[in-house]
Amino acid sequence: MRDEFARMSEIAVKEQEELNEKISDLEHELEVAKSAGEAAGAGAALAQKKKIEAISAESEKKLKKTEAQLDKITKQLEAVQAASGDQATELAELTAQVADLLKENTILQKKAEKFSEAAGEAVTLKEKLGLVKQQLKECTAEFDQVSTKYKEEQTKRKKLLNELEDLKGKIRVYCRIRPFSERERSDPEKNKKCYIKTDEMSLTVGG
Repeated sequence: MRDEFARMSEIAVKEQEELNEKISDLEHELEVAKSAGEAAGAGAALAQKKKIEAISAESEKKLKKTEAQLDKITKQLEAVQAASGDQATELAELTAQVADLLKENTILQKKAEKFSEAAGEAVTLKEKLGLVKQQLKECTAEFDQVSTKYKEEQTKRKKLLNELEDLKGKIRVYCRIRPFSERERSDPEKNKKCYIKTDEMSLTVGG
C-alpha cells in the first residue's frame, strides 16, 4: 500500500512536469508569433492560447483524477495503519497471554515433579511397609513356636518337679478358691480377685 501511494505520487509529479513543460513551449511559441507580426501573430496567438487552455484543462483534469486516487490510497493506507495498530495491540495481548501460560506451565511442571517424587517415596515406603509386615509375620510365627515350646518345657519341668517331690516323700497341699457369695459380688470393695495368675502353671495369692 505504501509503495502504491509512492508510485501514484511520482506519476502525478511527472505528469505535472510534462504539462508544465508543454505550457512553457506553447508560451514560447506565442511570443515568437507575436514578434513575427501583428496580423499573422494574432491568429497564431489565438491558436496557441486555445492550445494552452486545452492543455491546462487537461492538466487540471488529470491533476484532480490523480488527487482523487491519492486521497483514496491515503484513506486505504490510514485504514491499513489503524488495522496494523489493532493487530499490534492484539499481538501484544496474545504475547502476554502466552507468557502467562508458559509461566503457569512451568509451575505445573514443578508441581508434577514434586508429585512424582512423592509418589516414588510413597511406593518406596509401601515396599518397606510390606517388608516390615513380612518380617513381623515371621517374627510372630517364630514367637508362637518358641512360646509353644516354652509351655511344653514348663509343663515337663513341673511334672518332673512333682515326681521329684513325690520321691522325696513330701506332703503336697491342695486348695480350692471359694467363689464369691451373692453379698460379696454386690459389694465393690469385696468383689475383687485375691490371686493373680502369672502363667499356666503358677499363680500369686494376694491379701
